[in-house]
Amino acid sequence: MEPTAQYALTGSVVASALGGITLSLLIVGYGFTSAEDETPDAARRRLFLIRIGHAAAAVCFAVTALLSVVALASRSAVGDRSLSQDVRALEGRIGSIEAKVRDIARSIDAVLERVDRPDAGTAARPPAR
Repeated sequence: MEPTAQYALTGSVVASALGGITLSLLIVGYGFTSAEDETPDAARRRLFLIRIGHAAAAVCFAVTALLSVVALASRSAVGDRSLSQDVRALEGRIGSIEAKVRDIARSIDAVLERVDRPDAGTAARPPAR
C-alpha cells in the first residue's frame, strides 16, 4: 500500500473518531437536560456550545471524506502502475507469439512450394487407384 494512502486512511479514522466523540459528548452533556430549567445565560451558553460542537463534528467528518478520497485516488494510481506492468508483459508475450506465427507461416509456405512444384519422376506416373 502506498504511504500516502496509509496516512490518509489513518487520518480518516482519527478524524471520524474525533467527530463521533464530539457528538457523543454533546449528547451526554446537553442531550438529557431541559432548556426550561436553565437561566437565560446558561441557555445561551448551552446553545453556543451545541453549535460549536456540531460545527467541529462537521469539520471532522468533512476531513474524513477528504482523506478517504485521497486514499482512494492514491490506490487507483497503484493499480494503474501494476496494469502498465501487465501490459508490458503481455506485449512481450504477443511478440513471441508473433515470431512463432511467422515461423509457422514460413514452414507452410515451404510445404506449399513443394506441393505446387511437380517433380519429373512423379509427373510421368499415373495416379494410383
